Amino acid sequence: MYIISSEWLFKWKCFVQNKISRNADKKLAAEVRKSENAAIGILPPGPITNRNLFREKETGEEHLIKEGLQMDKDYKSVCKEVWDKFNNIYGGGPVIIRKTSDIYSEPILIPKILLKQQESLRSKSNLRKRTQQLDQADATVGKS
Repeated sequence: MYIISSEWLFKWKCFVQNKISRNADKKLAAEVRKSENAAIGILPPGPITNRNLFREKETGEEHLIKEGLQMDKDYKSVCKEVWDKFNNIYGGGPVIIRKTSDIYSEPILIPKILLKQQESLRSKSNLRKRTQQLDQADATVGKS
C-alpha cells in the first residue's frame, strides 16, 4: 500500500470539487491555493507532499516516520494504480510503501536511484505542463 498525507489529499479534493468544505480545519483550508480569478477557483494541489509524515530530524540517510500518526487523520493508503496516477500527474513524495495500510507496518523498499529518477522526471515535466495550462486558462478567462 502507498501512503499519502491527508493534508495533500484534502488539497486535491478541494481542487477536484472546486470548493473548500465548511467543516475544514482553518489552517489547512488557508493552505489551499486559489486563483485570483474567481472563475478559475481552486488551483491544483502541487506535488504530493509526504514530508509532514516524517520526523523533523533525520539520522544519516534514514528517514524516520513520526510517532503517533493516525490513519485518515494524518495519512491515507492507496493502491499502486492510484499512487501511479497521482504521481504521474503531480509528482512529489517521498514515496512511502508498506505491506499493509498501517504506516508503521513493514516497509517495502525501492532503490533510491529509481525513486530520484521518477521524482525528478515527473515533478518537473508534469507540473510544468499543468502550471502552463492553468496560467494560459487564467489569462484567457481574465480577458473575457
